[in-house]
Amino acid sequence: MTRKGWIESLRVLAAAAVVMTHVISGTYDSPDIGTGIFAVSRGREILDLVFFRSLTVWAVPVFLMISGYLLLDPRKGLTLRKIKEYVWRMAAVLLTFGLVFCLIESCLGSPNRGVFSVIGMSAWNLIQGKSWEHLWYVYMIAGLYLMTPMLRSFFKTENRYAQSMVMAALFLFTIVVPTCNHLFRWKIVNILPVDSSSLYYYMLGHYLGQKEIPRKKNLGYMAGAFSVLCVLSFWKIEELRHVLNYENLFVMIFSASIFCFAMKSPWMEQMGQKKQIQTLAGLSFGIYIIHPVFLNILNKGFHIYPVDFPWIAGEVGFAAAVFLCSVILVMLLKRVRWIKNII
Repeated sequence: MTRKGWIESLRVLAAAAVVMTHVISGTYDSPDIGTGIFAVSRGREILDLVFFRSLTVWAVPVFLMISGYLLLDPRKGLTLRKIKEYVWRMAAVLLTFGLVFCLIESCLGSPNRGVFSVIGMSAWNLIQGKSWEHLWYVYMIAGLYLMTPMLRSFFKTENRYAQSMVMAALFLFTIVVPTCNHLFRWKIVNILPVDSSSLYYYMLGHYLGQKEIPRKKNLGYMAGAFSVLCVLSFWKIEELRHVLNYENLFVMIFSASIFCFAMKSPWMEQMGQKKQIQTLAGLSFGIYIIHPVFLNILNKGFHIYPVDFPWIAGEVGFAAAVFLCSVILVMLLKRVRWIKNII
């Protein structure tokens, strides 16, 4: 099957954006930052938390939209066996990398425990979803894969009105309502039995794939949403987790506009046909899984942060170094027979 170049390009960009997001969040979540030699100026804080975090917040929603675009189209052949393979792949990731990450935390947190106690505690933490934080995506996407046959049947119907009503309801209660509740301290109840925006983004990928949005209009949405995100981030910089989360209306608009832009971009399509980009795209999931290893080594092991270096160069250089190290390690891991098919 011919690869869609724009999807390959978008995967690479999204992987890089995820790395940058975690470089910034890992820095400012650290207890080191803000004290002693790690004191950060207000200007640097605004650059990182307002500009860079807003600029890269689209990555995970776009990953979900790519999956929905590829898997939910009922016209494309997708067997239950293939879906089962996707689910087992996520399970294998959790049982290998997820368990290793749990073991690391258990060993560091309780160094005096016995071997079997550490293994048991790690396995229990894995079941509870208490591995490294970024693996929430693996648990979540496995659940979406399980829902895929039902969602494909839904989109197979010719009732476009019903499809639009469901998308509108999800948009209202998983995006608009949480945005209003976070920004204005409202307490509007979500009447849907769905409290995550992940399902909406997954379905949105397929839904947008059927739409035509004029290029200039799409660029206007992108610029407008990014500007609003920067303003909101500056306004509520102390509550950034509530502003730059995936349930935010403007995060959704920004993410969707990037997805639509890439889908209609000749440049993105052309870039994605290059062998180097396709190679990196094939490593993007592995990069997502592996990159926190290097962040933890640099931040927690050596107490090195991007704020140790000049403005912008520190952030970009730090993220580029972590990205490159992750690419190298994933390429090496793919040489291991029992690992190559899961990352």
